[in-house]
Amino acid sequence: MALWGAGMDVFDAISHSFSTIAIGGFSTHDASIGYFNSPTINTIIAVFLLISGCNFSLHFALLSGRSLKVYWRDPEFRMFIFVQLTLVAVCTLVLWWHNVYQTGLQTVNQAFFQVVSMATTAGFTTDSIAHWPLFLPVLLLCSAFIGGCAGSTGGGLKVIRILLLFLQGSRELKATGAS
Repeated sequence: MALWGAGMDVFDAISHSFSTIAIGGFSTHDASIGYFNSPTINTIIAVFLLISGCNFSLHFALLSGRSLKVYWRDPEFRMFIFVQLTLVAVCTLVLWWHNVYQTGLQTVNQAFFQVVSMATTAGFTTDSIAHWPLFLPVLLLCSAFIGGCAGSTGGGLKVIRILLLFLQGSRELKATGAS
């Protein structure tokens, strides 16, 4: 409904909503989401990609009557959101510094969409990142290795595995006396 209300026709809205929730990244147009040239559509899809990249058991808990606090109590969710926000901030700052886009709002919108699309391994695009500073596509490729949360439709190694690897590595370093 949101995509249709934002300007997509019914077929495109249904097709892209299925592809967004499944984090498939399939589009009905060869220019992907960039075909629509709409910051509103970009934002709607990015928000739903974030939702799809989260553990679906958290969504079930919320729908079963528990509060929103169920999300913030989950360390994987907190790490997932922290990584996404950090990547969006870094990409926005670098793109703004290099004047890649004409306005600040366009810069934030493109950074938000591309980060979430790459980090959840959806693969939707709105613009070619070939004209971005080389550091950013490499950073986004690395974020795709992490992927989404366990129990989500996102790909990658999963945030919980990276978090556990970091926590166990820190524990082992402390146990050996190395800081």
